Amino acid sequence: MASLCKINVSLLLLILFVSTHYISTMVQAQNLTSSKNLFNKVSALLVFGDSYFDTGNNNDIFSIAKANHIPYGIDFPFQIPTGRFSNGVILPDIIASYLGLTEFIPAYLDKTKDLQTLTTGVSFASADAGYDPLSGEQLNVILIQKQLEYFNEYKTKLELSMGTIRTQMHLENAVFLVNFGTNDILTTYFSRRITQYTIDGYQQFVVQNAMKFFQGLFDMGARRIVVAGLLPIGCTPVLSGSVLNNACLLNLFSSLSSDFNKKLQDGINLMQPEFLKYNGRIVYADLFLPLSDIIQNPMKYGYEFTNIGCCESGSTDVGASCKSLSKICTDRSTFVCFDSFHPTQKTYQILFNAIRGVIDLLILT
Repeated sequence: MASLCKINVSLLLLILFVSTHYISTMVQAQNLTSSKNLFNKVSALLVFGDSYFDTGNNNDIFSIAKANHIPYGIDFPFQIPTGRFSNGVILPDIIASYLGLTEFIPAYLDKTKDLQTLTTGVSFASADAGYDPLSGEQLNVILIQKQLEYFNEYKTKLELSMGTIRTQMHLENAVFLVNFGTNDILTTYFSRRITQYTIDGYQQFVVQNAMKFFQGLFDMGARRIVVAGLLPIGCTPVLSGSVLNNACLLNLFSSLSSDFNKKLQDGINLMQPEFLKYNGRIVYADLFLPLSDIIQNPMKYGYEFTNIGCCESGSTDVGASCKSLSKICTDRSTFVCFDSFHPTQKTYQILFNAIRGVIDLLILT
């Protein structure tokens, strides 16, 4: 009788364990399904900006600001130089993949891509562009206003393909990703605006232009916008040189980046009520702090080189200067930057991990 009781108790415990495990598994599966359903509500990732977000638009224009040659793309599938200023994928690609939209964001000017391909994601970004309409003008790139015009053209094509109402819903469910400002602060102010503005006044001017751009997107149907802040520009290899890791965070250009980011956040906060009124949201994604942490604690992330790029033919290797004859590092994972200015694929992945919560929050609310 005692043996029978032991068997019954053991059987009861086994049933209880299996039931608990089954319920737990079902809850996890339900949560996973809910997560997928959540991301299924994102119809597209629409990208605007400069060389950090350019996926190849400059390939098709008459400009020297290009990255459509080796060694760029050395870690991209089939080692294809696509026009991305990195060894592999960049931040928009990583975000689009995370959202389940596409693995690689196509460039709007890529003639090999049809409208159907561009429906779930497209980049209008152009290397050397900025919030300031003068940024990129001398290099004949796609200026900020032209990017907005291309988006309007894209919207018209969608309307012809899927109708006005479906296009409106498509854009309302899309995520808009924006990153300008580096070229404004780094070059345009000192080369073309310094006699017109103090640096503080210029930053205010640039933020006002940024807000006009966000308003333009809003007026054309955008309801969810992620605005990426500036990296600590002074810590890019072209500017940091041989200084100690922490010192570059205190130099002029990194300080200007930080100041600009604060003003940009203030501008975004001012616009938030208008977005919320239409069930939308505009959010700031901080890239400054995560890259600062990488610079201060490189070993924590597996880096050895923070102040030189993987493309090592000189101190200003970017675009045409980073070419096949350059000395290319063999282990890209130990370098923060691929050329003298742009992050490696690994660094972009770390930056994405840092802002993923912002993207999740945007979709949830």
